[in-house]
Amino acid sequence: MHDEWGASRRNGFQMGYAFRIPIGYPGSQGQNTLALGMSLKFLQHRIDFSHVYFVNPNDAALSGSAYQFWAGDVALGAFYYNEILYIGISST
Repeated sequence: MHDEWGASRRNGFQMGYAFRIPIGYPGSQGQNTLALGMSLKFLQHRIDFSHVYFVNPNDAALSGSAYQFWAGDVALGAFYYNEILYIGISST
């Protein structure tokens, strides 16, 4: 991913994986299945101050010509289902 807007720039990538596991034998509720998934995301945020006009350019918070940081995110999820029941949970 690449996104630029004014002095702000973001670069990053995301990947995910999911799979299903049949549980037990099919019964009166159909086949029981457990689905699991995971997603990973990394982003670089950057602001180039040389493209911005400031009222007070001597502000100590604006020292340097650019500001950047990296951020990561992990998301996990589980989903159990059959013909009559659906239960799931997910979190980032």
